[in-house]
Amino acid sequence: MHQPLYKRALAIDEKALGPEHPAVAIRLSNLATLYNDQGRYAEAEPLYKRALAISEKVFGPEHLDVAKAHASNATKEWSGNTCRPVLRPPLSCRFSRPAMSFSRL
Repeated sequence: MHQPLYKRALAIDEKALGPEHPAVAIRLSNLATLYNDQGRYAEAEPLYKRALAISEKVFGPEHLDVAKAHASNATKEWSGNTCRPVLRPPLSCRFSRPAMSFSRL
């Protein structure tokens, strides 16, 4: 039901803004989430990957929004009682934390 609307919005954004615009990444991620929710993991994964590639190119791989995208959009494949992440953020996004500094009062 929603899929044709997502695809149409994606096509409009790609034509108007270009295929590597951040708005296109959002549309791709939304469509991938729809597919993921429907259990269509094979269709969701390449959309997630393309959305992440656009975000990394635009914002850089260490950007907080890129790390959030990795965390929130990772699809899972279920096999019995176990699941494994299909997409994983780079180690630097998963394990590094910005240095904190506290000024003295």
